[in-house]
Amino acid sequence: MPLLRLINELENVRREYKQRDSDQWKVFHMFNTTSLLPWQVILLTIFLLVCMLVQLYLEPQQRSVGVVVAIIIALLVFNTCLVFLDKKKRVDEISKKILWLIQQLKELSLNVDDSTTARELQSYLSASGLNNIFNSPSHSFMLLCQNDEGEPLLYPTSLVTTDDVISLCPGQTCPCHVQCAVDGCTALNKGEIFLRDNLECSKEIQDNHNQLFKFKVLESPVIKEIKECLSASNAPTMLRRPKMMLIKNREKTIFYLIAVAIPILSIVTTILSCIWFVLFKTSPRLTHDNETASLFIERTRDRYWFDLFFMTLVGVIFPVLPFILPMLWVFVYGLGEARTLLPALNSLKGDLQCNISTIDWLKLTFEVIFGLTTGDLLPHNASTFDTLGSLTVLCCINKEGLLSWYDPAPEKVFFFKQPVNLEVLSYESDEDLLILEEDENSLPPNEQENNTEILTISQAASTSEKLHFDDVNWEVYYSSLKAIGLNILVTFSSTSNKPDSALDKHENLYQKLLQHQHELECLSIEKSYISPGVLNCKRGLQMLTKLVGFAADVNQLYLPWAVRTVYKDNLGNPQCHRQHSLPLPHAHAVLVSHWITGQNYMLMAGSDDLVLEFCSHYWDGANIIPLNDSSRKKVADFCHRGSIVGHCVALSFIPTDDEYESKGSSVANISKQSTSSSVLSSSQIFLGAVTMQHQTRIDTFHLIEALDKACIRFVHFSPEDEVRARVFAEKMGLEVGWNCHISLTSNSDKDSSKYSKQESVLVDYDVTEDDANDPSVSFLSKKTPQTPQSGSSISESAFHSQNKAKLPCGVENIIPHIENVDNVPLLVPLFTNCNYKSSQKMVEIMQKYNEVVCCIGSSDDVHNMSVFTQADISIGLPPILDSHKESTASSSVDEDRHEADSHDYLRILSNSTKLMTCARSLNTFPCSVNLSHEESMATIFEMIKQARQLLTLTNVCLILYIKCLFMVSLVQLFSHILHLPAVFAPVDLFWLCYITIPCLSFSILGSPSDPDLMSQASLNNTSRSTTFLNIIFQNFTHFVMKFFPSCMTVLVIHTLGLHSSCQSLQNQNCKMDNTTLNSSSLSQYNEMNFQCFPQFVMAKTSCPQPSLAQAYIQQQTRRSQQIAMFALTLYMCAISSAYVHHWKLLKNRLVFTNKLWISTVLLLMLAQVVYSVIAITSSSSDFLPSTLTRFSLGKHEPFIWIITFLWTIPCLTWNEFVKWKEIKMWTRNQKRARLAFNTKLGMNSPF
Repeated sequence: MPLLRLINELENVRREYKQRDSDQWKVFHMFNTTSLLPWQVILLTIFLLVCMLVQLYLEPQQRSVGVVVAIIIALLVFNTCLVFLDKKKRVDEISKKILWLIQQLKELSLNVDDSTTARELQSYLSASGLNNIFNSPSHSFMLLCQNDEGEPLLYPTSLVTTDDVISLCPGQTCPCHVQCAVDGCTALNKGEIFLRDNLECSKEIQDNHNQLFKFKVLESPVIKEIKECLSASNAPTMLRRPKMMLIKNREKTIFYLIAVAIPILSIVTTILSCIWFVLFKTSPRLTHDNETASLFIERTRDRYWFDLFFMTLVGVIFPVLPFILPMLWVFVYGLGEARTLLPALNSLKGDLQCNISTIDWLKLTFEVIFGLTTGDLLPHNASTFDTLGSLTVLCCINKEGLLSWYDPAPEKVFFFKQPVNLEVLSYESDEDLLILEEDENSLPPNEQENNTEILTISQAASTSEKLHFDDVNWEVYYSSLKAIGLNILVTFSSTSNKPDSALDKHENLYQKLLQHQHELECLSIEKSYISPGVLNCKRGLQMLTKLVGFAADVNQLYLPWAVRTVYKDNLGNPQCHRQHSLPLPHAHAVLVSHWITGQNYMLMAGSDDLVLEFCSHYWDGANIIPLNDSSRKKVADFCHRGSIVGHCVALSFIPTDDEYESKGSSVANISKQSTSSSVLSSSQIFLGAVTMQHQTRIDTFHLIEALDKACIRFVHFSPEDEVRARVFAEKMGLEVGWNCHISLTSNSDKDSSKYSKQESVLVDYDVTEDDANDPSVSFLSKKTPQTPQSGSSISESAFHSQNKAKLPCGVENIIPHIENVDNVPLLVPLFTNCNYKSSQKMVEIMQKYNEVVCCIGSSDDVHNMSVFTQADISIGLPPILDSHKESTASSSVDEDRHEADSHDYLRILSNSTKLMTCARSLNTFPCSVNLSHEESMATIFEMIKQARQLLTLTNVCLILYIKCLFMVSLVQLFSHILHLPAVFAPVDLFWLCYITIPCLSFSILGSPSDPDLMSQASLNNTSRSTTFLNIIFQNFTHFVMKFFPSCMTVLVIHTLGLHSSCQSLQNQNCKMDNTTLNSSSLSQYNEMNFQCFPQFVMAKTSCPQPSLAQAYIQQQTRRSQQIAMFALTLYMCAISSAYVHHWKLLKNRLVFTNKLWISTVLLLMLAQVVYSVIAITSSSSDFLPSTLTRFSLGKHEPFIWIITFLWTIPCLTWNEFVKWKEIKMWTRNQKRARLAFNTKLGMNSPF
């Protein structure tokens, strides 16, 4: 069974992948300098822990140091395990997705039967309009042979497995590695073109172009694609996608922190320690009898060196040591990934408003962090958060059903009308085409003037079903439109609701048309023509009949009994067909009989050149008039222009007799016949022509418009030729004028130069002698007549033709052009003549030049997987069928009630949907997320919006976090420079660095969305070190201007506190209660000698137990430290207010909009007060009476508190001024980025 074989092959792929996991689990790789926790950080943390343990051993009474050591050890172990867990999630995520696919296929195999599923799928595809193997490039189907005798049926390419037998027609590109199933005479690899001459067993069948040849599949297409995605030797793999700006900045920040910042801080601290140690060692006061020490580094002489060299180093390095970075990074990254994925998941549940609930956000964050997401998501290997947040290019590689409606819609209707001097007749009878059965003797003379009319049709913005004529007086031409509409309705009718006896007598028209269409498609591929695709326009033409006013049951009056198909196989130069994108000249003639009158009619539809060849007259709405050269030229000109940019169907009609009844249905090549009258009537009546094009969906237009405002370039990779692709791109709102599109396919036959020469609208074609007799080539070979121009004025078209753009032609010439000429290839929004390989290569070039690329494409096409893998992030979208197709599919239950009832149809629909869902899951294996609803474009933009918002806030949070940590470290360093006691004890550092600063910094994430965010440009994903050094320099400048003054203020406050306490001791101004202190305590206090300037020095004479003074000094030190700690927290909160709305001044947007930040600030200040009270109280000693614990810092304490609170005002003012300067610089950079984004013409612009 195919599904079971596919399951086994996927299990083998999963097993091979897991065997390679051992190389990814190297410890050195997980703890290198680019990891979340480098080994240098681990060693430094262990060193600091050893120093604090020694300190705890020397002073056992400092129990808080022991608590800090225990918590740091727990955090270090936890973060180390978190690194292992993060690596395990990345490695297991791929295996988890393969296992999820296996489970989906197992469930499908249990519910459906392979033998009947293909037939059910064929019915489902036929009802949906996808019953043709070459129907649309957005789909990927194969003709699968269930058995030797059965007819091959359409089957998704991704579900075809090894040893399956498929059918290929000559000229078709091979989708996988196959071998001839008859005798193995030839083997084809993926991408090779199957030629009839290369197959030995096809020599006896040369003339039947509908012949399908069976091939045995040697390797499953989807397995081949998945292996390439996971290949260890290939560059574009899922495991080696380019790193985004956020990750690069993180890695470089850690590198410079380890390689530059920490060594500099360590060296400066050690040098200062050596200086102070030498100064104190040579001081005459340091004698054995007269001990002197720093007043507030109150240590004995034996422990002084340890505090000076090691504990001071701990106080300086400890704040900037990022050993808790894995914990913070995983949490913030999980928040961002969940916030980005939430709109997609909500839309899949039916919430098209993309409402984001905080509970759902936190729940999904928990699942992302702990790897509990469903198998279809790849949050760790294909993250949507940082990629969409820094997105610069959004490319689309499919059109039908994604950017446009699935079917081409009628755009213009051409027909002949009566001369102006004739009175317009009114027709109110229900006679259809019988009015045309007039005697040819009553025809007006040839000299009568003939006029043409072209009616433009527009499609509704919200749905593809509704059409309307732009001309409100279109009913004036109702007689002409009625003839066109009835021809379309009868010709393209799929079934006839007549009794079974009537169905037995008459042939099934639509099935015959399908067979003939398939034969023409096979011939077109073999002869390098464009596929005719008349039946692909069936839905759009039927919408035109509804617009004219026909009901669906009108075709019951006409019974089809034969269909004739003719074509011209011009065996000229096949390169000319490729170069000019010529369709195969063809026509379908349907022979019907009127149910009531029994009159026979021949209705013809096809390409204009062949239909005109069989026409001798035309219908002007009232009369039948002979076709002259002028009339033929008008028809040819209209159809010529319509076929260049889209599809064009010409229609004709003739009443017939029983002459053709005996010939039945047939397909004939009339290119070698001298006359075609034996096949079809050559005196038909031309009714009109309809041109059709794919119309852009309104949400696609809105997406491109929104992306343009956000400076995100939308790029369309079109497989069509230049003219067709430009017309559709212009409908999407892309700039496709001069110098704005590139062909990715080299064509040395067209031009020996590597540059393509682009003109405004049409291309002048060169015609070879072999093609001179081809009518379609002769149409294209006609030059567009030029209007005479004066010397000072020329038309825009002529101006463009005189200033041909020189852009590279072929993807291999893109890089040389960028390196040697200009960067226009990176700025154009349209690439034409694309295939999967060239599209993948172009995406790789974009990434090479620092573009962040998101690729969206059809989830029905297995060959998109290579482009999905190459892009930084990819999103799979199923082609959306038009709503009128769904109604048609539903109505097929009533039409085919003799084949299946409604219950069977629902079962077929359910099984086919499950089958297509599994196929789409396989096709989108490298995709980060799959969307499956009509609001996909709006959801994609909402994901980009959420990702950019949270990525901006994350960058702000990390910048604030790092600067606050360096602020603490610098305060410690400057206190050591002045040889002051440490401003913060180890427990204070832990409180600040791991509680206060993280909570304060990451509360910025609660900021509301900036309304101007989606009008700003994002930075390119550059890897140049100079750019990052510029970022470091800018942040260093901002740090010095914003944080350094507050650092100095905290140091001044601490110094004033120490000085005030020292003066109180020196002058003996302490208000001690004599009743509380005994005489021995007073004597101990009085034996102390203090020096408060320029250094804080305490000299004590022979005093065996100076416990009272030491306890008092310890308490005053803690009090001064806590005041400095409170001031630092207050200043950090004040500075952080400038980061709440990073690019908005406080006067423009208040900080109160961020409720999370307001709550965090209030709670942190309250917690700081409580912590300070506990710290001061716990520092009191048993030697110090309780009355002394309330002593103040001295007479300067009020002044200290005034400085503490008053500095917030100049701090806020100065930060707002610095922020204003930042905003000016940022606005200037944004203008430059916007100018660079809007520049598309390059150095060769003639404007």
